[in-house]
Amino acid sequence: MPLQRKDDQQGASLLRTYLFAALLVNFLLWGIAVAIFNTGNGLAIAHPGRRPNRIVFLVSSIVVFFMSAVTTLPQVGAVVAYIWTNHKWYLFVVFAVNGLLALFMVWMKKVEQDLNSGRVFGNHKR
Repeated sequence: MPLQRKDDQQGASLLRTYLFAALLVNFLLWGIAVAIFNTGNGLAIAHPGRRPNRIVFLVSSIVVFFMSAVTTLPQVGAVVAYIWTNHKWYLFVVFAVNGLLALFMVWMKKVEQDLNSGRVFGNHKR
């Protein structure tokens, strides 16, 4: 295996970080789309007999969110069609969030280049 330069390793690490962030953000956006799709007929969190503890309720809500997002993956066509016909505003939200994420990644790449070049922030050549 050939040795990589330190810069190449850092670039690959940043790329992996960016891809992981994009995957995580899009999974959360997918979970929200699934929640919109399942409005009124989604999973219910039942705590019979007494009011649930706030921590237990929070944890169980997060588990239900992630489980419904994962179990609804095979129905991607139905979810996208529902969002497309009934909630077009959410498509704009998804595109805006992904655009902001891309801009953030470009900005972070520029910051990394500035740090690696040894220039101080604000001291650009004029």
